[in-house]
Amino acid sequence: MNGTVDVYQRDDGNIYLASGSRTPEGPMVVNGWCRVVSADIADDELGALVEEGLRVGEEPGREILLDDRKELLMPLLKLAKVRSFAAFARGTRGAGVDRDSSGAYVVIPTDNRGVRSGFMFIDQKVIVPAGSGAEEIGRAVRLGLASSSIAEAARSS
Repeated sequence: MNGTVDVYQRDDGNIYLASGSRTPEGPMVVNGWCRVVSADIADDELGALVEEGLRVGEEPGREILLDDRKELLMPLLKLAKVRSFAAFARGTRGAGVDRDSSGAYVVIPTDNRGVRSGFMFIDQKVIVPAGSGAEEIGRAVRLGLASSSIAEAARSS
């Protein structure tokens, strides 16, 4: 599958979601779809947002180029009221969500290692079988966020 959703929980308590699409050059980049919700959002609503973001990222014909990534990141930064991704990432937990070839949802927590290293996936996948409901997806995303970590440098940089 070609879409992803990055889910972040900032120290303001809100959950931020940003969809990603594969560029013709190969890498995944944000595609401009993003949402912010309160941390107390119901699991089924969170899961439904992840599903929506994945659908947007998987849309055929999205002509997103690698050079577009800065412009397409701006909506996320505006939602968080910050000027840079470095400011956004400070004190932030993250998890990535995509789907494997069977259609299962794969949630991968990250270790936020700060400005220089960024968010690095850690070896703790949460798999939600294809056909599962939005509530299960939302629960898996919360588990992924809870399993993520923030290196000391990322807390204070």
